[in-house]
Amino acid sequence: MHKLELTVVAHSHWDREWYLPFQSFRARLVRMIDRLLQIMQHDPAYRYFMLDGQTIVLEDYLEVRPERRAELEALVREGRLLVGPWYVQPDEFLVSGEAIIRNLLRGHRVAASFGAVMKVGYIPDPFGQIGQMPQVLRGFGIDSAVFWRGASNDISSSEFRWRGPDGSEVLTIYMPYGYCNGQPFSFDLPAARRQLAASRAAMQPQANTPHLLLMNGNDHVEPLPSLPATVAALNAEYAAEGLSLRIGTLAQHIAAVRADLGEKELIVHTGEFRCSRRSHILPGVLSSRMWIKQANARLQTLLERAVEPLTAWQWAISAFYPAAAHDLEAATYPAEWENRAGRQQALLRLAWKYLLQNQPHDSICGCGVDEVHEEMRQRYTWGEQIGGELQAESLQALAAQVDTASLGAGVPILVYNHAPARREWLTVRVPLVGAQAAFLLSDERGGVAHDASAVQAGTALLTGDLDPAQAIATLTMTADGKVANMILQDVTVSAGDEAGVYEVLITASEVGVPNLAAVAAATRLIDGLAAAGDAHTFRVRASEPAHTTISFMADLPAYGYKTYLLHQAGRPQPPAAAIPALVAAAGLAMTSPPAALLPPAPAIQDAATLPPAGWVLAAPVIENDLFRVEADPRTGWLTVRDGAGNVLVEDICLLDSGDAGDEYNYSPPADDQVIAQPLPGSVQIAVSTLGGSQRLRVSQVLELPACLSDDRQSRSSETVACAASVTVSLYPGVPRIDFETTVDNAAQDHRLRVLFGLPFAAQASQAESAFDIVTRPLGVPAFDDSWIEQPQPTHPQQSFCAAGDGRRGVVLANRGLPEYEVSSDGQYSVILLTLLRSIGWLSRADLTTRRGHAGPGLPTPGAQLPGPHTFHYALIPHNGDLVSSRAFEQAHNFVSPPLAAATSIHPGPLPTTASLLELEPATLVVSAVKRSAMLVGVAQQADERPSLVVRLWNISDAPLDGRLRCHFPFASVGRSNLEETAFAPLSLDADGWLPLAVGAKEIVTLLFRA
Repeated sequence: MHKLELTVVAHSHWDREWYLPFQSFRARLVRMIDRLLQIMQHDPAYRYFMLDGQTIVLEDYLEVRPERRAELEALVREGRLLVGPWYVQPDEFLVSGEAIIRNLLRGHRVAASFGAVMKVGYIPDPFGQIGQMPQVLRGFGIDSAVFWRGASNDISSSEFRWRGPDGSEVLTIYMPYGYCNGQPFSFDLPAARRQLAASRAAMQPQANTPHLLLMNGNDHVEPLPSLPATVAALNAEYAAEGLSLRIGTLAQHIAAVRADLGEKELIVHTGEFRCSRRSHILPGVLSSRMWIKQANARLQTLLERAVEPLTAWQWAISAFYPAAAHDLEAATYPAEWENRAGRQQALLRLAWKYLLQNQPHDSICGCGVDEVHEEMRQRYTWGEQIGGELQAESLQALAAQVDTASLGAGVPILVYNHAPARREWLTVRVPLVGAQAAFLLSDERGGVAHDASAVQAGTALLTGDLDPAQAIATLTMTADGKVANMILQDVTVSAGDEAGVYEVLITASEVGVPNLAAVAAATRLIDGLAAAGDAHTFRVRASEPAHTTISFMADLPAYGYKTYLLHQAGRPQPPAAAIPALVAAAGLAMTSPPAALLPPAPAIQDAATLPPAGWVLAAPVIENDLFRVEADPRTGWLTVRDGAGNVLVEDICLLDSGDAGDEYNYSPPADDQVIAQPLPGSVQIAVSTLGGSQRLRVSQVLELPACLSDDRQSRSSETVACAASVTVSLYPGVPRIDFETTVDNAAQDHRLRVLFGLPFAAQASQAESAFDIVTRPLGVPAFDDSWIEQPQPTHPQQSFCAAGDGRRGVVLANRGLPEYEVSSDGQYSVILLTLLRSIGWLSRADLTTRRGHAGPGLPTPGAQLPGPHTFHYALIPHNGDLVSSRAFEQAHNFVSPPLAAATSIHPGPLPTTASLLELEPATLVVSAVKRSAMLVGVAQQADERPSLVVRLWNISDAPLDGRLRCHFPFASVGRSNLEETAFAPLSLDADGWLPLAVGAKEIVTLLFRA
C-alpha cells in the first residue's frame, strides 16, 4: 500500500481592486475576516488559514475594525493565521527591482508586528515570474517558492529547483491547476470526493513525492465551517487506501516534500517564466492604460533616484558635520537635524505606501474597471506631491551645506547627479535682481557656454498699508508659505517718503526654505520702531524676483553634485574672504546674500525640459559630431546616421493597427488595416538650435479608423484625425538621441507603436528586467490549439531593450513604456515600441489570441485613452554589446535626469563639487542609496541601527572584483541581506576604498554605520 498525503491549504485570494473598486471589495474583506475569526475561535479543527501571502489585507481590515487587532495577533502568534511575506501581490515585470524589495520589506515588517512572517515565496497570480526571484527570496531568508502562471514548456513535475542568474536556488512548488484546485472541498462531501479523485489522477503523476497540494480557496471567497468535517469524513473513507488529508500550511507541505526528497536530485530551471501553454500570462497588460505605467515609472524614479539618496545624504551630513551657523533651525534646536530626518522618513514611508498600493497585479496591469484606475491616479498624485516636496527640501538642504561663498558674487546653481559621471543638457530657472546685463556661467575651470532666455519680471504677490501687528503677521504668514504658497526668502525695512511710514519689501519664492533670520531681524526692527513711536504704518509689498532660464551642458561627477555660478558680465567677483564683510556691511537691508543679486528662489527642473525657443522652417536635418538625423519631408519618417554618414537606424515612424482585444490581450481583427503614413500634406518640419543642443520636430496628422466595425472583424470605414508630433533632440558629446512624441488620440480599438528599422539582422532581443538583462529569442515558439493562450512576440522591459548582430546594435530606452518587440527577416530587423493600446473591454471571450475570458466581461470606456498623450524614449547606437559599450548607462541616464536648483551665497562644510559615492567598474549598477528601515512603520528589529544603505548589482554575466568609496567617514561597513537585518563587517583599504567581490548578476546590500 502506497502512502499518499494531501495538504489542504485554506485561503482566500484577495484582489484588492479589480472588477469592483477598492471600497466595495473592502466591505467584502471585512465580512470575510469577521467570519474567519468566528470560525477559528469556535472550531480548533479549522486549524490554519492563509491570508494570500500579503499583509495589506490586515491594514485594510483594521482600518474598519481596529478593535479586533488583538484577536488577529493571537492567531498569527499561534501559527494558525499565516501572513506575509508580501505587502501586496505585485506584478513582477511592471515594477522595479527595488519596488519588489520594498514590497517584501514592508510585508515582513507588518507581518512581524503581528507576531510572525510566513517565510514562503507565495506568488500565485502574477502574470509571469522574473528570473531574479530566487535571489530576491533568498535575500529575505526564504528558500521556497509557490507559483502558478508562466511555467515553461519543459516543466513536467510539480517540484523543481528554480535557479536565478546569480546561482541562487529555491525549492519550487508549481501549481499546474492554480490556487483553487481544492475549492470544492468547501461545497459538500460529494463534490470533495469528485475533486479528490480528479486531483489524484492529474497531480500524482507529476509529483516527485507522495505529497500533493490542494488549495482550498479562490478569488474573494469566504471560509466555510464545513471544511474540517469534510476532511475528517474523507480521512475515514480513504484510510484503508493509505491516503490521508490534513488542513495545513504551505510551509508544512514544503517541509514534507523536502523530507521525502532526501538526496533525490530535482530538475533545475533557470531564469524567467513567461510561457502561456498551460496558463494565461496575459501579455497585453504590458500596454493597457499606458498612463499607469508612465505614472508608476515616474514615481519610482522620483523616490529611488532623487528623494531617497538626497534625504540619505542629508542625514549623513548631519551625522558628520555640526550644523552650520547660518542654519537657524539647527542652531536654535539642536535636535532639528534628527527631527527633520525622522519627518522625512515618515513621509517617504507614506509615499512608498501609496506607490505599493498601486502595484498589485490587477492594479498596475490596468485590467480593472475604470473607477479602479481613476482611484489609482489619486494615489500616484499623492506620492508625487510628497516626493516633490521632499525633493525640493532635501536638494536645498544639500545646497545649504555647500561652501558657495568661495565662488564669489552671483547665483550658485547646484546640480545633483545620482548616476555615474556624465554629461547632460540642463535647463534651470534662476532668480535675478539689479541691473539686467549679460550673464556669464562658470564652473571651477572657467566659463561655460550657455543660453539664457529674456529676463522675466518678478510677479507681485501682495501690497497693502498695515499696522505693526499686521505687518509682523504678514511676515510670519509668508515665512510659513501662506501667501500664494510662497516662502519668504528676504525682507528689507526702510523709511518711506512720509513721516511714520516704512517700506517693507518681501521677496518670496514657491520653493526653498524660509529665511528665518531675516524674519526675526525684521520683526525686531518693526517692534522697535512701533514702541518708539517712530512708525504707525508699514507699506508691505511682496513679490517674486525677476528670473531668467538658462540652458547649458553640465559635466557632472559620479553620484554627487557640482556647483555652477551665474554672474553678471563685467562684474568682478570678490575673493571668498571678502564675503563676510559684504554681508555685514549690508546690515538688515540684506541679511542673506551680498549686494549684487537676490537671495535664493530655487527652482527644480527636469533636465529633459527645454525652455520655449524659436522654431524655424529649414532643411529637415540636425547633426552634431556624433549623429545626423534627417526627416523625409513627405512622410516625416526619420533616419539616423553616424558622423561618417553610415545609416544606424532608418524608417523611424509611427505605426498603427487595429486591436479587437481586451485589457488582458492584444488581438488583431481578422481583416486588419496597418497605417504608417500620415495624412498627405499634413507633415510640417521645423528645427531649433539652443546652445549646443539641436531639435527637429515633425508635426503630422494620422488619419485613423474611428473604431472597429460592428462585427469586430475589421476596422471601420469612418476615420478620425489624430494630431501627432515627434521631437528629436541632440546634445553635444551625449551619445544618445532623445525623442518626445505627442499624440491626441481620437480613435478607438487600436494599437500605436513606434517602428525603428535596423540595417542588420538581430540575433535576439535583450531587455532590462528586475536586477537582470534578459536575452529572448525572436519570434514566438511553436504552438498549437492546445495552448490556452497564443504566445506573443511582445515582451516586457524596464528602462531599456536592445538588439544587435554581435558587431553593432542599438539600445532603446524609455520612461514608463514597458512593451517592445524585435523581429528580423534574416537581413534587416525592426524594434517596435508600444505607445498606447486603446481597448474598451475588461475581458472578452471572442479573442483569437486567448481561449475564454480572463475576467468579467465588463465595458471599460476609459481604457480607450482618448485625448492627448506624451511619450519619452531614446535611441543609443553602439558598436559592441550593450554592457561593454556602457550603452546601458545612457539608458539609465535618460530615465533619471539630474536635478538642479539655484541657491544663495553662504559658507558650508562641503566643497563646491564632490562625488558622495565612487564605484568601479561601470558594470556595478547602483540600485538604492537610502537610510535603513525606510519602510518600517513598526518597531525596529534588535540588530537594526540607523545606517546608510547602498545596494548595487552586477549587470554582467561574469563575476568581478570591484570597489566602492563613500565621501563620509562612517565608523563601519558591512554586507547585509535584502531584509537589511544582517551585518557582516568589511574592511576598507588605506585609501578608504571598500574592495568588493561580486558574482555574476549578484545583488549586494551594504550598510554604512555612523
